[in-house]
Amino acid sequence: MLPAEDIKQANERFQALVEKVDEMQQTIIGLQAKVAAPESKTEAHHETHEFMNSNAKYFTSLTVNLIPKLQELDTEVKRTTTNWKCFQAQLELFFVVNESLYPHDQDRI
Repeated sequence: MLPAEDIKQANERFQALVEKVDEMQQTIIGLQAKVAAPESKTEAHHETHEFMNSNAKYFTSLTVNLIPKLQELDTEVKRTTTNWKCFQAQLELFFVVNESLYPHDQDRI
């Protein structure tokens, strides 16, 4: 049998090891919590990526169908811009003619 002093020292060393293990467990729990959030985000992005890949033909068809509509809208914008520029030019011309035809304020339209 071992002397009481050796048993006491072994018990103290064992308790110190148990405390170290507890500290490491707490550290690991904290690190696991930090890792869990990025893992869930990565999983969500992976699921989104899989969804997009599985529906690639559908998204491609949407794009193909939208291109003519976008071109049509672009043409409409250009036409509206041209109409507005024409209106501005006519308005400026009106004021220039109005000032030259009627030099006095009371004669102007």
